Amino acid sequence: MRQRRAMAWGGLAAAAAGAWLAAARPGGAVPALRPDPAVPGFTAAICNAHPPRLVHAYARGIEIVAPGSIVAVADTAISSEDHAELLFKLGLLEGHLMVGRELIEAKQTQLALPHFGHPIRELYDDISGELTRRGITGFDGELIALEALAAGKPTDPATAAQYNKVIGIIGAVRATVPAGLLDNERFMLGVLGEVATISAEDYSESIEGNRIEKPVEYHDSRGYLAYADRELRRLEGRPVLRGDPGLTLARAKLTEMRAVTGSLLPPQRPVMSVGAYKAIVVQFKQAATAARA
Repeated sequence: MRQRRAMAWGGLAAAAAGAWLAAARPGGAVPALRPDPAVPGFTAAICNAHPPRLVHAYARGIEIVAPGSIVAVADTAISSEDHAELLFKLGLLEGHLMVGRELIEAKQTQLALPHFGHPIRELYDDISGELTRRGITGFDGELIALEALAAGKPTDPATAAQYNKVIGIIGAVRATVPAGLLDNERFMLGVLGEVATISAEDYSESIEGNRIEKPVEYHDSRGYLAYADRELRRLEGRPVLRGDPGLTLARAKLTEMRAVTGSLLPPQRPVMSVGAYKAIVVQFKQAATAARA
């Protein structure tokens, strides 16, 4: 049954990306302006809203080899650091959705709902201008629809279909980043190191008095690392990168980090101190230096 559910959530993403992309060119239909929705069942919760733009120093000097595989970038002045910023913010957004889906599948709907609300309330505005710059329309309407379905019909097939549609759209936006960057292990490990940093910060926010009191923040951390794991697996799957020392170090440290939030439902007390978690993040970020240039 769990395998069937995973297939239902995952089987439509590629088709959804292609269909959305056809309408996402300049002049395509623009979704309705984002309202300030009051979704039944939504639990207001705080997370790291609007993370500031980062410096992305690791992205400087990396040559962009080829345009993205799906959408050509509309603005040739977009820098490698701009691409890194977009990937960083998309990683946070998708991490929310990934853990939200996981919680719904575990019948923990109330815990899941903030992770469908935060992408539209706290992260979307940070990428909307970049979408316009890249010549594609926004997808705030799709995120709003997903949140409403997650709140009202969490286990309905329509919710899974809308989730896959949104994930497909995010994949299409990610494909505006040149393939020469997406496949560059040093660049991508730099992005994932930034995602891991936010994961550690949210884990820290979840703890009060040596107890995990804020499950939303705990799940933020888990979701961001799930996204990092998926992207790391993508890099590890490239034959040319087999045995890469940077990937080997990154995998070892990511495994240690993921053990911190290994239980979907947070334990009463943290399994690792915040200081120890952040020390592992520092080691993970060293993987970008160890990676092949």
